Amino acid sequence: PEARAAWGAAVVPSTSQVGGGALPVEPLPSAALALGGIERPAHRLEEALRAAPLPVIGRMQEGRLLLDMRTVADAEIGDLAAAVDAAARGLGGA
Repeated sequence: PEARAAWGAAVVPSTSQVGGGALPVEPLPSAALALGGIERPAHRLEEALRAAPLPVIGRMQEGRLLLDMRTVADAEIGDLAAAVDAAARGLGGA
């Protein structure tokens, strides 16, 4: 909870794209975890997550790091939360 507040965590509507093939630009509605803001630059968290033992890849949008949940299985949520928490704590985020 401390890291959540420090990094301004929020669930936001998102759109991802289907891969290539017949529908290369077809938008797919999704939801994303948005992190970062003025006092907590999201690019720092993105770098820490990419370098983590279990790398987490998101995308930057409007100064926030978005972690799209479309491809995260229920069984992976705990690992994802632990990775984000560890990265945030490593950056002094909680």
